[in-house]
Amino acid sequence: MADVTVYRGRLNHWSIYTGVVPEVPVQYVYYDDGTEYWRKGVRDGIYVIDHALNPIGFNGTEDLDWENVWSIS
Repeated sequence: MADVTVYRGRLNHWSIYTGVVPEVPVQYVYYDDGTEYWRKGVRDGIYVIDHALNPIGFNGTEDLDWENVWSIS
């Protein structure tokens, strides 16, 4: 078990949740800018920023429900 802090919130308005959870790497941080949902994280060793295109969002298919808008390796 590890102490993990998860940051989730809006642009310039973040909430912090802490707790003890199993040791699992956190792949993405999710946030919104007040109107749209975004996530940032590491996928296949590449830092990415993704944008949800519809309400299904990140639970759906890339380029249909969400899109990658920026990446750097």
